[in-house]
Formats: sequence, C-alpha cells, structure tokens
Amino acid sequence: MPPVPELLERARGLIQQGNYDAAVDIARELIGEHGDDTEAFNLLGIALSRSNRPTEATDAFATAAKLDPASPKAHYNLAAHYYSVGNRDKAATAVQDALDRDPGHQAAQALLARIRGEEAQPARPPTMSDSGYWQDPERPTHSIGFVKGLGWGWEVLGWFFFAALMATRFVLDSKTSQYLNGNVTMEAMSRAGQLILENHMQLVVGSIVWFGLLCAWWAVDIADRRPAGGLVTTSVFGMLGVCFCIYFTLFVFPLYVFARKRPWGRRP
Repeated sequence: MPPVPELLERARGLIQQGNYDAAVDIARELIGEHGDDTEAFNLLGIALSRSNRPTEATDAFATAAKLDPASPKAHYNLAAHYYSVGNRDKAATAVQDALDRDPGHQAAQALLARIRGEEAQPARPPTMSDSGYWQDPERPTHSIGFVKGLGWGWEVLGWFFFAALMATRFVLDSKTSQYLNGNVTMEAMSRAGQLILENHMQLVVGSIVWFGLLCAWWAVDIADRRPAGGLVTTSVFGMLGVCFCIYFTLFVFPLYVFARKRPWGRRP
C-alpha cells in the first residue's frame, strides 16, 4: 500500500478531476487501514458531497470532527456541509465550534455572518476550492502560503512594479521623442536609439528590471490564484508584450488584476 500522504494527495487530485467515486474508494481504503485518519474522512466527505450523497457525507464530516475535535477545519467543513444541505441551525453550531478553536478563521467568520444575515433569504452554499476544501465563494482561494500571508501587501507590490515600469517607459519615450524631434524615418529612429543607449542606459536597464519584476509577480499570482484559462492565456500574451509592444502589457495587467477577482475570471 502506498504511503498515506501519497494516497491523500491522489484522492485530492481525483476530486479536482471530478472523479469522485475513485476518490471515495481511496479514502475508504485509507480509513480501512488507518481508521483514525481525520484527513481521509474530510476527503471522503467532500467526495460524497460532490457526488450527491449528503447523508454519507454528513457522517464522514462528523466523524472527522469527532476524531480531531481541536481542528477548526474539521468543524468548518461540517458546518459548510450542513449549510449546503439547508440545515442552518446545525451549520451555525458547527461553525461556532470552528471559531471557538480559531477565532481568526476567515471562512468560518464569513459563513457565520451569512447564516445570521439570511433569515429571509434562500441559502447559497459555499463552494469547495480546487484544493478540495470548503471555501467561502466571496474570498479568493490562495494556493501559496506567503502570498496569503502578505495580504494586501502582495497586491500593493504588484501595483508598485507596474507603476515603476510605466514611469520608466514614459521617461524613455519622452527622451526618444526629443531625439526624434518630429523626424520618424528609420535613420532618425536608429539614431535616437543609439543616443538613448549612450546617455540613458540606466533608464533602459531600469525598464528591463521593472518589467522582469512585474512578470515574476504576475506569474506567482497566477500560480496562487489559478484564474480561468482564458485569463491565463491573455496574461501570457501580456507578459510577452515586451517583444512587440510594452504598452500592451501595461493595458493587460490592470485587466488581469481586476478580472481575477470576478466570478467569470476564476477557474470553475
């Protein structure tokens, strides 16, 4: 039998692929060998819930919470499941259990606030993230720990790189226009390029550095947010903008930052 972490990872992958029956089989195999594996019961509950077997899923999530009563995640998963099947009272109790163990659990806070504010509205269940755990649909899913830890600082860093690149390019283009002085022939443009390299090498290097830092931030953010495929493709073209028109990059980047937070910009 493969190691437990390998089987857990395989079950998560099957859940992401939508192969819930196979994920159920692996989780149950793990439970048969290690009856007290909380994560196996969590994954079993997720797979059963997604395959429309709510009663069995309830048992799995409840068992996970009993096996590890100190785990806020186990109680939150149980709460989210109760909420998804319309049992708000039990969901409120379970989510409060999660918050008792981790008062800063943001998804639990959001779920409790929604339960309290929806007496006159139909319930809208939270969704499960690509990693296989229940998440609040209003909160983007992070895949990289240090990005999540930086919070708004990560967002500010990206905009800083963007602003620095834009400012550097603006100065470079202004210098180029001065050297061209209205003459846009190939010879004049070549001469302007030579003067830029001779007199403003720091600006050229700065432009390259800022572009590299922006693209690095962009690539890490894509890996963290895992946005919709179309947005990833557009971003790749945006990062390649330096090859044909850097202003295309400066146009696509704000579009990406805006779209990745919208429902249509997220991976289903």
